[in-house]
Amino acid sequence: MTARRLFLSISSVFILIFLAHSLGFLSAPENFFRRIILPIAKTIYLIELKTKNFYSGLGNQQNIISENEQCQIKLRETYLDQTELTLSREENKTLRAQAGFIKSEQKKVLAEIIIKTVDGTSNSMIINRGSENGIETGNPVFFENGFLLGRIINVEKNTAIIRLITDNRSKFTASIINQNKTQGLVEGEHGLSIKMKMIPQDENVQVGDIVITSGAEKNIPRGLIIGKVESIQKELYEPFQSANLRSLADLNKVNIVTVLLKQ
Repeated sequence: MTARRLFLSISSVFILIFLAHSLGFLSAPENFFRRIILPIAKTIYLIELKTKNFYSGLGNQQNIISENEQCQIKLRETYLDQTELTLSREENKTLRAQAGFIKSEQKKVLAEIIIKTVDGTSNSMIINRGSENGIETGNPVFFENGFLLGRIINVEKNTAIIRLITDNRSKFTASIINQNKTQGLVEGEHGLSIKMKMIPQDENVQVGDIVITSGAEKNIPRGLIIGKVESIQKELYEPFQSANLRSLADLNKVNIVTVLLKQ
């Protein structure tokens, strides 16, 4: 009986904490502790990055890693060039002005990642920029010249939380760069991968096709690169097919990101 009462007491405490958090009653203490923890977490994160880079450079692996990174950079540049060329061919000048965010005058904010959290079902990052810098909930976040990383879901004065594209709750309307400009919905898969769903059964989707944001969502421009098709699931009796995608974002190495502000 004593053990049962203890279990019920502990369960009640956890439920009360969860409800208080959900209703926002713990916002003040959470923000207080976050301000204390962020500088420490940032230092630990940077030390972790430096340690990984140090050990990855030991021995004969250094040249191999360097060559692999150069290949990845060239591959991403190829995807960018291919995406930009396709967009310039298929869209008129007005739409291209909206889609060509890389060369446009849209407002952007550079930010540094200070905390990264992964728990198996969700993926998020905290950056060192917030409402003071014009960041708002819903802003898309990308790295390098236009590879989608995620979306802002929470904003404080000097920090903001990014929900990564691999997060289970992440959803983006997407388009495949092909003849039919195939539309679908990209969702995170178990915090590890991404999948494009709701693709009409009669659409011709190929392994290697590049997937980009469709521009159908407010404040999410067309042309942000999500990834490329790695495999396709297609059943004749189903109205839709789906495709597993590979993101081009190596989350262990992304340190600086860009937040695209609302216009």
